[in-house]
Amino acid sequence: MLKEFFYDWPLLKQIRDRKDGTGPEAMSERTRSLAPKTEGAQVARSICPYCGVGCGQLIFHKDGKLISIEGDPESPISGAGYARRAQTALSCSLIQQG
Repeated sequence: MLKEFFYDWPLLKQIRDRKDGTGPEAMSERTRSLAPKTEGAQVARSICPYCGVGCGQLIFHKDGKLISIEGDPESPISGAGYARRAQTALSCSLIQQG
């Protein structure tokens, strides 16, 4: 059991296989099993209300809870970005919701 643990340990895999540690050999089983937090969430398009710029945003929600708010890459105004005021306000709203 201990031998198997060390055999699958990413650091030792890198040394054993003479890899540089930037590819799949650097990943643990847990890392490989991770999924994006927005996976399975519904998406609503909206416009940011914080200033007059009108940045486009994508609102990800699941089971009535806010998951993430991101810039809309298809927005002709913001192109996936946000004005400074919106970045701060959105960060605070996600932190408060928990």
